[in-house]
Amino acid sequence: MDKLVIFGPWVGEFSYETNWWVPEIRLVKKTHYNDLKCIAVSSKGREILYSDFVDDFIYYPDDLENQRKYPATYGEHVNGKDIIPDNFQKFIDELATKYQDKFEVYQYKPGQIPIHSNRTLSDNPFGEFINYVASPIVKKEIVEQIKFENDKDTISILARLKNREDKVDGENWNPKSWSKFIQKLIVELDLNIVLTTIKNKKSKGGTFNFSEYDFYKKYSDRIKDVTIDGETSVEKQIAVLQNTTCSVWGGTGAVTLAFFANTPVFTQQTLRNGNRLNFEWQKRLTDNHKNVEIFSKYEYGEEFYDSPVQEMFDRFSNYYKKLRG
Repeated sequence: MDKLVIFGPWVGEFSYETNWWVPEIRLVKKTHYNDLKCIAVSSKGREILYSDFVDDFIYYPDDLENQRKYPATYGEHVNGKDIIPDNFQKFIDELATKYQDKFEVYQYKPGQIPIHSNRTLSDNPFGEFINYVASPIVKKEIVEQIKFENDKDTISILARLKNREDKVDGENWNPKSWSKFIQKLIVELDLNIVLTTIKNKKSKGGTFNFSEYDFYKKYSDRIKDVTIDGETSVEKQIAVLQNTTCSVWGGTGAVTLAFFANTPVFTQQTLRNGNRLNFEWQKRLTDNHKNVEIFSKYEYGEEFYDSPVQEMFDRFSNYYKKLRG
């Protein structure tokens, strides 16, 4: 009987999935399951992360996905612990049952190789790390969406927003500061802006929605939105990165997606998190961080939230001018 391995369920944070889980199972597949049929199970839209090494990608139905409330590391944060909830494990078990008539089924779950600080703070953690490229179909879709009626440079912005358990997260920047910053980019640097918009659901994180802000309407000919959703959501985001001059990210670990896309990126980070973006595995993805700048000066919390707009703009302006030569 043929054999099948199911990788999952991945229920945790997106940055942990891209940075450690996917590289882990890519290498595990080659070293332990190379002759087996492989299936990966995660959230809708993340297929591009797995497509180079699995035979099929299965995402959770909406009714199950909507039960994810507080992703943490590889699972859910429940009663002070990070676990894989029973309802998601049940989904995997039922999936395995469907294949048992044709295959000898194995499950490889997150956490079999612990994702702890010794690994997340390692220069060379276990795994195989690769760069991703958006498909021609998705690239064409995005290029049409972000086309402007001028020949100015276009940059993408991910204005990170995350609230957990009704508490404001200490890595959010004041949305009023984002508003002033974006206006400066348009007026003083003469740039087009693409806002990568991710709907903020419960504690999963997303981006600020600026559509009702005055500046959005005032400069509507210089701003476009790309909503990151659907079955190709991550691939859309990669296509945005690969078809703009550079990107600006707020304080999120998910900024490493720009590393995996090997695209120029400027990121605002809290003081404690900036050092987590300079590991050797990350630099191998970005030509030794050739076009990466990490602005990491202010402490997590109010200090970061209220950090100066002008300083942020000056740092980015210098970065952009060097990037353009």
